[in-house]
Amino acid sequence: MTKPVIAVDLDDIVLDFAPWFIAHHNSQYDTSVRYEDVFDFSNFDRVFQLPEHVMIDRLWKAFTEQHHTIPLVEHAQEALHKLEQDFSVHAITSRCESLAHETYMRLCQLGALHKLTKVHFTNGGKMTKHPQRTREKVAVCEEIGAILLLDDLPAHLEQVANKNIHALLMDRPWNQGFTAPGIVRTHNWHEVLAWVEKNL
Repeated sequence: MTKPVIAVDLDDIVLDFAPWFIAHHNSQYDTSVRYEDVFDFSNFDRVFQLPEHVMIDRLWKAFTEQHHTIPLVEHAQEALHKLEQDFSVHAITSRCESLAHETYMRLCQLGALHKLTKVHFTNGGKMTKHPQRTREKVAVCEEIGAILLLDDLPAHLEQVANKNIHALLMDRPWNQGFTAPGIVRTHNWHEVLAWVEKNL
């Protein structure tokens, strides 16, 4: 019997990227940004008040040299284990496919890779080296037949909600104040699991 498909973002849903990068950047470059200061996840240059090209270089350096130290989001491991019992769980990330090796390696080290049916790289954001291959997450959701997307960026969820795909927003500093029809805010993996159990 084919399991229904649900999709989850990677950064700040499975991998605890923002707190990790902030701590790394503060340590390496003597900055003092706090996690709660991240008002714009897609534009870290604005958060750190740096030129865009400098921020992109520092992000690439962190990804390629320190990616093996990114931890999992709290309770992500247990949640993925529970979800995979009843669903085919796909990760859809805006990461550039050039980071596939680092991404797979870290997920494998953390014991999370085998819980995911597939990882889809959409080449989004300012860091992409393959802009000609950029895809919207909603297109991937439709392609794989996902009935749910869990993400932390409202723009992705608005698109899937418009396609009648369930949309769960994980509460983060950069999405405060956002509300929209068809999008449900959750605060942790326990709330995600409770919603899934009740609604899917």
